[in-house]
Amino acid sequence: MTTQKSYLKANFNPETRDQFARTPDDVMQILRDQFNEGNAFFDPCPIDPSVDGLTIQWPTDQGVYCNPPYNNLEVWLSKVVGEARRGSPHRNITCLIPNRTDTNWYHDLVLAQASHVYLVKQGVRFNDTDNKPYRRKCPFPVCVAIYTKQRPAQLVCESIDFYEKEKEELRQRILKNKAKRKRRKKKE
Repeated sequence: MTTQKSYLKANFNPETRDQFARTPDDVMQILRDQFNEGNAFFDPCPIDPSVDGLTIQWPTDQGVYCNPPYNNLEVWLSKVVGEARRGSPHRNITCLIPNRTDTNWYHDLVLAQASHVYLVKQGVRFNDTDNKPYRRKCPFPVCVAIYTKQRPAQLVCESIDFYEKEKEELRQRILKNKAKRKRRKKKE
């Protein structure tokens, strides 16, 4: 029952502090490398409450990263679509959003408007407003939606794993430990 309550709170409570969860630095680096040639993004959703990304025009010549408050996704994604169409042909708007495929906004503003959707393997471990990681990954699926000025005729859907390197390092440590144990047994 507790898990169900925390899931509902994280997904649907507009007052929860989790509306301002931050994208971890390692995930941001992967996003910059893969979708913005390693360059810094303009972020219209900073922690700073004096910046209202919904009312300003976004730069047209710089990659944009948007991890919007999840309690206002339809409004934010409408802004994303408008800003993508206004930008240069070489600019991407990269959004990290819940993968809520059963909602109207997802069908209207993601599937019908995005150029690419990357389904995130095993979620993201967001950081709190103090930039400290939460103990667990988010309790719902997320995706990365890419918006461009010219949308291709066909939406491209792929997967992305932010923790692939971490998992490979763990696998290598396990194999190394097994080899050590095997050598010790041979000596005995």
